Amino acid sequence: MSRELRHAVWVVDRDRRRRRGLARCIEAASDLRCVLTVPDTASLDAALDARPAPPLLLLGCGRDGDPGPRGLRRVQARCPTTRLLVIGGRKPGPAAVAAIEAGARGFLLRPVQGPRIIEALHALLRGAAPIDPALTACLLDRWVSGARAQSAVSRFGLSPRESEVLALLGEGLSVEAIAERLARSRHTVSNHLRRVYAKLRVHSRAQAVARAQQGGLP
Repeated sequence: MSRELRHAVWVVDRDRRRRRGLARCIEAASDLRCVLTVPDTASLDAALDARPAPPLLLLGCGRDGDPGPRGLRRVQARCPTTRLLVIGGRKPGPAAVAAIEAGARGFLLRPVQGPRIIEALHALLRGAAPIDPALTACLLDRWVSGARAQSAVSRFGLSPRESEVLALLGEGLSVEAIAERLARSRHTVSNHLRRVYAKLRVHSRAQAVARAQQGGLP
């Protein structure tokens, strides 16, 4: 594929060696190209002032969690159509959940190998939400405990059917599996999910699960 036709990826990471490694990894993929690498969100802001936002943004979080939820929300506000993949932390925890809440469409825990990063970027292009399995399990385990999820349902005014769909989503079921479980069409379930996402003010399965398990906190 011609380089000009490849999907553009920008990389943000404080560590110069990691930036170089991520750029090489991306360039090795036949349908991706690393257009820009910058060390922080301030440099990213400057780049966004000068050129259109990319379709994909790979952001490495530091040990201190920087840029944090506020920084991620600012990035998301500046480039709302960009799909954001965050790499950070070694264990699932509040920082990872907060990143998803702030708009990350994907999250991978370190250490992560190049092929997994490319796989996650491809998943983002397909509209999926690539979440590290350890983090997904953490989100779902906390969500199905019930109390906080019910708080989210009450706060956002979900209908009984919408809350049922949300519960099945939290169990990890696909749209097709939810439709089969509820004896409804895929189209009907998709409509329920769109309303759930709108009421919870989220854009993906992972964000919906995170919002529910946190009790609906904004």
